[in-house]
Amino acid sequence: MTTKVVPSESLLRGRRATEFIEEITLLNDLEWKEPIKKWVLHCSFFSHKIESTILPKETEWYILIDDDYPKGNIRVFPSKVNCFNETFPHQMYNGEGSKEFPWRSGMLCLDTNVRTLGRFVSNSEPFEADKRLNWYLERAIHWLIAASSNTLTLSDEPFELIDFPQSSSLKLGFLENHQSFKYWNYTDVTCGIAELSVILPGTCIIRAFKKPNGQCFREINWGNYVSNFKYNNRVLGLWILLKEMPFLEPWQAPCTWEELAAVCANQGIDLQKKINSLTKKKYL
Repeated sequence: MTTKVVPSESLLRGRRATEFIEEITLLNDLEWKEPIKKWVLHCSFFSHKIESTILPKETEWYILIDDDYPKGNIRVFPSKVNCFNETFPHQMYNGEGSKEFPWRSGMLCLDTNVRTLGRFVSNSEPFEADKRLNWYLERAIHWLIAASSNTLTLSDEPFELIDFPQSSSLKLGFLENHQSFKYWNYTDVTCGIAELSVILPGTCIIRAFKKPNGQCFREINWGNYVSNFKYNNRVLGLWILLKEMPFLEPWQAPCTWEELAAVCANQGIDLQKKINSLTKKKYL
């Protein structure tokens, strides 16, 4: 016998409070999704302030809420219909998502770390039942307005890495920091051979970067844990130094060879030509 899950009074209070946000229209009320153990709210967001040449003024969204609301997580995902498929700053990779659910994978980043949203909605997250859900939804609406006007990031914010989807079981370990970033900015070596080793099934680490002629010019010094693995199961790969973060407008990771080639071409780099020249080396 299946036990029916009903929303708590706290969650119902939070849901009722959303009725006072003019920009939100409820399309489907709270529904329990057993496979993910979440409450799902389906609604649309609308604002006249959204620049329609960039984003539709009205879009559909799915709100995923933990059962212990007002604690737990609240996550906002774009719908697979009547929404957009681009990836913007402060957003997870906006892929097609699971076939089981009607939302895409591009969760909006709305927490207190997104300081630009604090210009419109306080960066102090409330935890009262009648306020917390509204706080997320109001920030989502202002996220859309900012995305459409290219003001999602501020000049004094920490740099945001692009979100790459985890579509492969292969893991590649690298060791970089602000000091190595300076090194890469001043080196005149722009491509070469990467020497890797397998430390666990499906997990490789970069041991060294080599010039196209095979000469090592940067060896990676790992900590004790990684260093304890034997330097065997050697794997060779190619590396190319790009001029900037590889991304597709507005802020999407390239996920296919075609997309990566297009990104490289925009930076004046012929990816296929680079690969062909490196793979001709006799030590590969």
